[in-house]
Amino acid sequence: MFKYVQKMRQMGITSGCSASTYCPDQPVTRGQMAVFIIRARYRLAAGDHLPFPAAPFFDDAPTSHPFFGFIQKMKQCGNN
Repeated sequence: MFKYVQKMRQMGITSGCSASTYCPDQPVTRGQMAVFIIRARYRLAAGDHLPFPAAPFFDDAPTSHPFFGFIQKMKQCGNN
């Protein structure tokens, strides 16, 4: 499993839960998974962004949500 986690970190898909820990037993939220999937699909490094619809698709993911752009892009991809 280590090599897969290491590769995800190298690719910028995830940075773990701190600078030196991965926290493999912690649950992953749907928002976090949207980040993983969108970063992997579009080969985005941490800090890279894609255009996404500005009007929220979901009531519980407002523009102030930390993963808003990734959630929006995930929904947009599902509509293609």
